[in-house]
Amino acid sequence: FTPYAAARPCSARCLFCSENLRTLDGGALAQSLRPAPDHFERLSAALAQLRELPLSWSLSGLESSDDEDWFLQLLATLSAAERDGVQVEERVLYSNGAGFARGRGAELIAALRGFGLSWLELSRHHFDPARNQRIMRFRDGEPIADGAAFEAVARQLAAQLPLRPVCILQRGGIDDAPGVRAYLDWA
Repeated sequence: FTPYAAARPCSARCLFCSENLRTLDGGALAQSLRPAPDHFERLSAALAQLRELPLSWSLSGLESSDDEDWFLQLLATLSAAERDGVQVEERVLYSNGAGFARGRGAELIAALRGFGLSWLELSRHHFDPARNQRIMRFRDGEPIADGAAFEAVARQLAAQLPLRPVCILQRGGIDDAPGVRAYLDWA
């Protein structure tokens, strides 16, 4: 189950992101959708109807950690649903790490530990920061765009949560066997 919503525009505009795909009929881009003011109440009501189904939480779609308060409220809403009887097998977060590189990263990590996160998939598509930026296109001022900041965040996350680095093979990024080998050595 993906409780998809993002309270603000994503910190990155990745070239491969499905949220940026344009529909043939000119409909709204997924990356432009924002939750209604009653989003968490409506989410809770929807989850109450799923108590009999075994689920896994897939926290993906844009970047959940970009708005720390919203993300913490999401985790609290999902945890409440579990206490109310929703059966959850796995809890997975897909992230570019942006929220963890800001001032409240430790708070987010603690919340994910309390949430029982199964693992976090941390997205980085090249070990060279300039090449990664051409792919992920972080917005100006995002600390996670810096290679050293990313590595510090990855170490902090890995020390507290099961972490899986994610790299999509693509032209201009990691696109051949030597590149894969170099990425794995870096990771």
